[in-house]
Amino acid sequence: MSCGHVSGTRPAVGVIPGSAAPRANHATLLPGTYPEVMRRVRVLAALRAELAALGVPTGGMVATRLQATLDLPGGPTVTCRGGWLSWPVPSPGRNVSSALAVHWADDLAGATGRLTRRAGP
Repeated sequence: MSCGHVSGTRPAVGVIPGSAAPRANHATLLPGTYPEVMRRVRVLAALRAELAALGVPTGGMVATRLQATLDLPGGPTVTCRGGWLSWPVPSPGRNVSSALAVHWADDLAGATGRLTRRAGP
């Protein structure tokens, strides 16, 4: 995966990969957030690849300082936060607020299985 820097090295805090100068972003405002944000992005990118291998289409990804999301067209939005993946599931009854499925982010095969069972016929 090419992010604009040499593999095995990390850009300096505040430097956007592929740019030459530091910018005012979350990494400069809140030191230490870059690794956490990139972990969430990597988890969702790997989930996207697993879903693509099964022929499940995926939409856009959004990463913020607190969480990252992956949109599944016609399906749920998968959120990665705090080492967990979550997505909305249908409620068991009409008067029950929507529930969330929660899955450990390190078990992408299990999460992929749960998401494809939900999306299937």
